[in-house]
Amino acid sequence: MKNKIWAFLGLLLITIFVLSPVNVAKAAFEVTATVPVGVGPWGIVYDSDKGEIFVTNFYDNTVSVISDSNHTVIATIPVGTNPVGIAYDSAKGEIYVSNNGAGTVSVISDSNHTVIATIPVGTNPVGIAYDSAKGEIYVANWGSNTVSIISDNTHTVIATVPVGDRPKGVAYDPTKGTIFVANSDSSGNGTVSVISDNTHAVTATVTVGSGPQNLVYVSSKDQIFVTHGRTVSVISDNTNAIVDTMNIDSGGSGIAYDPTIGVIFFSGSYGSNVTVRAISDSTHEVVANFTLGRGSAYDLTYNAANGELFVPDGIGAVYVLSDSSLPSASPSPTIPELTLGAFLALAVVGCFVALTLKRRLKLAV
Repeated sequence: MKNKIWAFLGLLLITIFVLSPVNVAKAAFEVTATVPVGVGPWGIVYDSDKGEIFVTNFYDNTVSVISDSNHTVIATIPVGTNPVGIAYDSAKGEIYVSNNGAGTVSVISDSNHTVIATIPVGTNPVGIAYDSAKGEIYVANWGSNTVSIISDNTHTVIATVPVGDRPKGVAYDPTKGTIFVANSDSSGNGTVSVISDNTHAVTATVTVGSGPQNLVYVSSKDQIFVTHGRTVSVISDNTNAIVDTMNIDSGGSGIAYDPTIGVIFFSGSYGSNVTVRAISDSTHEVVANFTLGRGSAYDLTYNAANGELFVPDGIGAVYVLSDSSLPSASPSPTIPELTLGAFLALAVVGCFVALTLKRRLKLAV
């Protein structure tokens, strides 16, 4: 009888321990390298053909090229004044860089790491995205409230589209053939403009929270995730309406999607430190978080080949983080997470049951 009772008590305590918050804590990233680059690293993109990462250095007027095999800078390319946004054109093997201070876009060949064209656009260009179906580059001109559309065949502007106030981030949706542009808006009423890549016209305007920064298209859900402050809005590309809003408890600016494990990564800052958050594309819950050193990350990029995140710190370095420790965010049966209060309550109940059974055992003897 004694053995059965103590076996029951042991099982109870093990159950409490397994369900405790300590054992279901969210996974963390692993920092595998810190790569020194230029001053004020801002935008970043991954070139899958060459296995290279291109980083814009705002104060250096350069682009650093990092090898993803050894995490070292293999080239430094002079571009225009205050480079910010950056996009990779996989069809042409070219990198497009928006020069915020110059009002131009530099085109870099990834075969020889040299600038092969400089294209005048609007005032203070920021975000930039590549439309693979049309072979076009979309550039958000923050100071002109427009989007310039560049042909990657001629390296010339073929259309200029008026959008909302102070456009920043740009994302391409290949399913619908649309471009989503985050308008940060000086009045605080942020919007997202939806542009058809067939007509080069705005087909919808979605109101979001104050100061939207960046966007990413999530292919598994046909949704657009938009960062604004510590909040993320999710837009359906079927209805062009917000379907969810969540708090990431950190200033969010950069955004990237990992379709392999189904998570969206956000980079930003909390206090004076760089932060990275990962949200499940299914549950929209934070599944991992990490705080790095000093700085503020305006962008990040995901290297699918190596399962790595590259995060510029806004000061002079790029963090390399491995996602190998992250669990898949795909829906699967999970043990419910207990709060501290629930855990303490279970512990008290367990102790009470143990004392009661012990007392009864003595009386029975």
